Amino acid sequence: QTEYTLLTELAPLSSNTLTASTYDTPLTPLLTLFTDTLSSLTSLIKRSLHKYTFHALSAFSALSMSQSRWESVLEKRGREGNELRDGLNAIRGVCLRSFPELLADLKLAAVGKGSGLSVSLADITISTVRYLNRIPDVQDAVGPALCALGDGNWRMGDGKQVGKTAKSNSVEVKERVLIQHFVYDVMITLIGSLTTLSRTQRRPPFGSVFLLNNIPHLVSHLILRPTNPNTPSLPSKPAIDFLTSSWRTAKAGHFDANFSPLMQALADDPRDKTSGSGWKAAAKEKFARFYDLLEEVGERHRMAKALDEDPEERSVVGEEVVKLVVPSLQRFMQKQKERVQQE
Repeated sequence: QTEYTLLTELAPLSSNTLTASTYDTPLTPLLTLFTDTLSSLTSLIKRSLHKYTFHALSAFSALSMSQSRWESVLEKRGREGNELRDGLNAIRGVCLRSFPELLADLKLAAVGKGSGLSVSLADITISTVRYLNRIPDVQDAVGPALCALGDGNWRMGDGKQVGKTAKSNSVEVKERVLIQHFVYDVMITLIGSLTTLSRTQRRPPFGSVFLLNNIPHLVSHLILRPTNPNTPSLPSKPAIDFLTSSWRTAKAGHFDANFSPLMQALADDPRDKTSGSGWKAAAKEKFARFYDLLEEVGERHRMAKALDEDPEERSVVGEEVVKLVVPSLQRFMQKQKERVQQE
């Protein structure tokens, strides 16, 4: 803009056409450099989209903010063409492609290789938390991109919508709702893949600990203690409810796979007709079975750490386990004492 002002004030040019063509001369190499740089950046992003998604979104956000100033400069050069608009369209296409590919990668992870004894955080859990915590920083690019893609089209025809987008004349409201819908679908897909991994590639007790470690990590790092303070605004109420429900289901599955056998070992068997002194041998056998299973559970949890990164939640789950198992043991012991007194 400064160069154009100096040109019109100082150059003895006789017409606007000559001024525009003269102004285009120093502008051309700058535009060529910009076009080449943006083309190289777009090619790099396309080669590894999952790695450079946020480069694309950041570039789209930054360049979009410069569009009005860019156009005011280019209209003075006297010829057609808008290199920024062309570059934005290319980056915009890459951004639109990134959302379906994220969901596709999460689904594909469910058939990946894994260790039958590993209960640590899955790579898809860590990468998804990192992805969602970065969205608020480029939300002004994510919103318009999802609007252009269309509600639910990131699922590529698969899945269910959370609900219809609320009718509103506010573009900002519509973008926020679409981001919430997208985050909900990410949560559904991620937890579905984690559940599949826990069932198909791990023994049930280890699979339950695997879910117990991964799902609360999502709750903690997306809702309760996110690295980005704006992240909790992304999930809608259905998404938060789904995460909370999945956490409760994971705890129930962990209790069932690891501690239900302890209570079953002490339960009354209706087929047991032992009478006389034989009940003592049966009681000793149940005690032995209970403590064998307890040792097995203890050894398993020493090897497969549950909630190792969250001592507070680990303590809460431990207290719930005590409330679940100890009363069964106390009832069994009381019943044996009563039988002894009756003899």
